[in-house]
Amino acid sequence: MKNFGLFFEHSYNMIFRFILILFFSLPILSQELSDECGTTYDQNFYDLKIQKLDDFNYFLDEYYEKRQQKSSSAITDIPVRVNILQTTSGNTAVSENDVINRINDANEEFANSLMRFYICDNINYIADNSLYNFNMNDEDELIQYHQENIMNIYFMNTINSLSGNSLCGYTRFPQGFSSNSDILVMSANCSGNLYNTFTHELGHHYGAEHTHGPVNGILTSELVSGTNCNSAGDYICDTPADPQLGSANVSSVNCLYTPNTSPPPSDAQGQFFDPDTSNFMSYAPQTCRYNFTDQQNALFYATFHSLRSYYSCPSFNITISDNVSIDCDNEFIVDFYDESPGAISWEWDVDGDDIIDYTEQNPTHVYTEPGIYDVVLNVSNSSETLTKAFPGRYNFKNNVSEDFINFSINVVNPGENTWEIIHESGYVVHTGGPYDEQLVYEEQIDLYENTCYDFVMYDNTGNGMEGFYWEVGYEMYEVSDNNNVILIDGIGPFGNLKSDLIYIDGQDYDNDLGILLISAPTSGTLIEEIQNIEFIVVNSGQTDVNNFEVSFQLDNGDIVYEQFNQYVPANGGWINLQSETSFDFSTIGTYSLITSITNFDDNTQNNSITVEIVNSSLCQPSGDCNQGNGNGVKLFAFGDIYNESGCEGYANFMDQSTDLIIGDYYGMTIASGYGSQYYRVWIDYNDDYQFTSDELIVNNPVLANNQGAGNYSGTLQVQIPEDAMPGQHILRIKSNTGSPVPNDACEQTTFSETEDYLVNIINPLSLIDDQISDLFELKYDDLNKLLNVSTDYENLKSIKIYDMTGKLVFGKIINSKNKLINLSKLTNGIYTLIIETDNHLKYFKFLRY
Repeated sequence: MKNFGLFFEHSYNMIFRFILILFFSLPILSQELSDECGTTYDQNFYDLKIQKLDDFNYFLDEYYEKRQQKSSSAITDIPVRVNILQTTSGNTAVSENDVINRINDANEEFANSLMRFYICDNINYIADNSLYNFNMNDEDELIQYHQENIMNIYFMNTINSLSGNSLCGYTRFPQGFSSNSDILVMSANCSGNLYNTFTHELGHHYGAEHTHGPVNGILTSELVSGTNCNSAGDYICDTPADPQLGSANVSSVNCLYTPNTSPPPSDAQGQFFDPDTSNFMSYAPQTCRYNFTDQQNALFYATFHSLRSYYSCPSFNITISDNVSIDCDNEFIVDFYDESPGAISWEWDVDGDDIIDYTEQNPTHVYTEPGIYDVVLNVSNSSETLTKAFPGRYNFKNNVSEDFINFSINVVNPGENTWEIIHESGYVVHTGGPYDEQLVYEEQIDLYENTCYDFVMYDNTGNGMEGFYWEVGYEMYEVSDNNNVILIDGIGPFGNLKSDLIYIDGQDYDNDLGILLISAPTSGTLIEEIQNIEFIVVNSGQTDVNNFEVSFQLDNGDIVYEQFNQYVPANGGWINLQSETSFDFSTIGTYSLITSITNFDDNTQNNSITVEIVNSSLCQPSGDCNQGNGNGVKLFAFGDIYNESGCEGYANFMDQSTDLIIGDYYGMTIASGYGSQYYRVWIDYNDDYQFTSDELIVNNPVLANNQGAGNYSGTLQVQIPEDAMPGQHILRIKSNTGSPVPNDACEQTTFSETEDYLVNIINPLSLIDDQISDLFELKYDDLNKLLNVSTDYENLKSIKIYDMTGKLVFGKIINSKNKLINLSKLTNGIYTLIIETDNHLKYFKFLRY
């Protein structure tokens, strides 16, 4: 549980500061800071902090929680690359002992920031006479010795500023992933045991200004009372206002501040300064400095974790990945994978309590309580041990509601987002979107009680929720429970989809059968004359059911009763059934079908369901495609379909088809003989011949905009949705000249063309017949759980493995003739292997044992 009182006390000023900083225009430094420090104010750093404000303030909060021992207090090891300049004759700027002593000093001084520095690999010597006595004008030459993604520390014989003054050292504030900011330069003159300039520069490197503020020679505007501490001085509120200290006003013997002007300097309210002469970030004599404040330590911690956590030693570092799954029992299952090069032993603290939970390389942990969890990993090689903390690695929310859920979405980019609620049986029970306007949409959704659902948000542009519009705010969506407690929040990038489980709790009934949905017949074209009703029965009660009665009524006609002697287990069990009676849907039109459980039941709210079924004919809109060299579709290539055609207006090419795997991407190439061609492509997943917006896979890209006659082509990458209905469906491509294709796939526009094809959607779960052939050789090492796939003929383009729930457990792009797959993390069972080669798509089931 977070201590919000403490967060408010310590962090509010910093939050306020990072908002206010946008409105302050500080002068860029044109003079040197001092003979000690050459680090200058950098607006880019503050701009970056604004961009990362949420992350930055989260880590500030996290730091104060750690200080109260509410989360892991592990110290993270941070690599540094040490470079010592020498002349070609062998003179070195500093000794290795001085370097090691300065790093050891810094580790003591940054311990309260939970940071520790270590030298990556060996100290590197650079023999360069021109850089040995270094001038800041030559920094571009120095950077040629940089190593990426690590702090590069250079010890020079001397340093001269841009104006020629002698300096002790300088560094750069964070600027994102910029090698120019990953630098710290020290002079040998200030690297001995009597100096702490190195610690001072590290303070800058991790975000701290001088205590007198970012500009030298100008009296600070920070008030002695501290009332403007978040917007003046060093923007930190536990460092007193500082009039700029130095040897002229601070004694190096007793370290007392004694103003050297008459009258003494005072703030805008006439108050005399009482600065802290012990702070490392002041200009007090070095013999007086020994202290960082709590808020400075918090700043270092937050800067590292939000802006410099990419630092890594190539030969030995800590890198982890994971696979997270959540079930409806509020259990959060994480498979941890250590990918640290050179590691031979591991200690995992997976919940931030400073207790080692696992010592194997790749553990699996089940979190049984919602919350925010730190992860800490210690790894060792044969000679050293590293520690890295991953603060707030997991934020697991409660996922249980009662009776219903509330849904809201802030739409910034109309047409991008759709969503589905999937019952634990795998059937979609609710859908929404796409949305046409920049608005906030809200709705309340009733769901079956005592049941698990998967809430899936789709984004057809693949960027998740990243937009902003002033009338609706940030692009986001939320799902909350019946008490308006947030269960799911979607904001920021998440790719093409985000999936979260929800459990709907409710009153327990002994007997509670219900009709979940009607799966067939569905609306379509030329429905067969006689159809049976296919439907899903769900048992939400606590008693197993072995027989029950169902009634059917079509268009207010006679009610047909049927008895089913079928077993449906309690507590969410379900069964797919078919009526014995057939019903006539042969006439074109709309039918109303009511299906009901008619047994005595303790909960009648879910006993009945009504659906409309539309029997329609396949529309064939035919437009004019004789503009230029032929507008519309002259070439359509998708999967195995490659069709060059003339001007048909409408064409039925359903003799051409291709297999498409759920979730995979395919290139789609379209060519036309005229410019400004817009295209929409649908796959009629539910086979109702309606081509609705939720069946779009291509939504109005334009080919050769504002061009006339010519020969044009373009290729798109198209993903087959994860929830696409397996089986054979119609694919329709429709063009329009000069303006977007209408929403209605049947609408006939003047200069347009429509073509229909067939596609076969493949779900790995539906694969029954093995299609493996002599093209491939499979070898399984049951001792080490390794599967080797090889071929002597075509390249293996990709390999995917699915478990029996349809979950993708392995997927790699290969482009080679051999792949060794580690199955050690998989449980024993049956899996589906899909192999894509240059010219084939093959699949088969295998047993992992």
